[in-house]
Amino acid sequence: MELTASKKLPNFSEYLAYEGVEAKARTRTAWKFSIAGLGFIGAAGAAILAIRFGIPIWAAMPTFMIGTSVALHQIDLWLKKPRSTDERYFLELDSIMSKYAQSMNRRRLHRELDNTAAQLLEASAYYWVRIRGQMSTPAWNSDATPSHLRAVRLQILQAATEAMREQMALCVRCLNMSSGSKNTDLRDVLEDTFGIDVDKILDSLRSNPIAKRGMPSEHLPEIFDASRNLAEKLKRLSGEVDQMASENMKNFQGDGSGAVASIDAALRGLGEVRAAETELTDGEKLRERF
Repeated sequence: MELTASKKLPNFSEYLAYEGVEAKARTRTAWKFSIAGLGFIGAAGAAILAIRFGIPIWAAMPTFMIGTSVALHQIDLWLKKPRSTDERYFLELDSIMSKYAQSMNRRRLHRELDNTAAQLLEASAYYWVRIRGQMSTPAWNSDATPSHLRAVRLQILQAATEAMREQMALCVRCLNMSSGSKNTDLRDVLEDTFGIDVDKILDSLRSNPIAKRGMPSEHLPEIFDASRNLAEKLKRLSGEVDQMASENMKNFQGDGSGAVASIDAALRGLGEVRAAETELTDGEKLRERF
């Protein structure tokens, strides 16, 4: 599913896009053929039907294409059935993710989601983005990175993503998609496309807390403590990662003495070459005199 990023929730948009790519990679499907490939199969199948059973080609083509589509659809349903606990978990995760994506694509997530839940979700995603950013630096992800740090890196990435998935599952209870209009209004376009804050321009909208802050949810007390705990844990993990990344970069980069020594050696080499060229030039001038 294509995702229209929310300017109100940029970090959560980035996380949701990541999960969308992951979901697409793990999905089993029978629809692997392109339109051209299906057309070729349909033409070949229709030709076989026409030759073998004497069916006119104009009738054989749609008959075979419909039969092929039905068969692929049934195979696709069979392939997508969960076969393990992990697959059932990911199926539920994909369903939750789809709800957020649908609301975000309609530019209404920041209104349909409870304001406090949205803040917890965005804060958690912010630290998730920071953690992934640090894990992509050379100190953590290069040939020079020690093996034990690589193992810790994988553990950190997995823990951060699992925390975000739990956060997303908690906060979806505070998502009220049926309450808002399903049509994108002018206010949405101005806010999301041009970055205009209509709340500050139109005083009449200030009296409408739902338009400003999102739809309050009765389920917030149920998830607040657990959601806040996850956000705080991600914040702490991000802080530890930042500190360790700083220390690792010092070890990775050194204190600069090696680079300084290399530059000094290069300068000495250039000085020696220049001195040798000067001596050679002076020797040639002396020979020309005599």
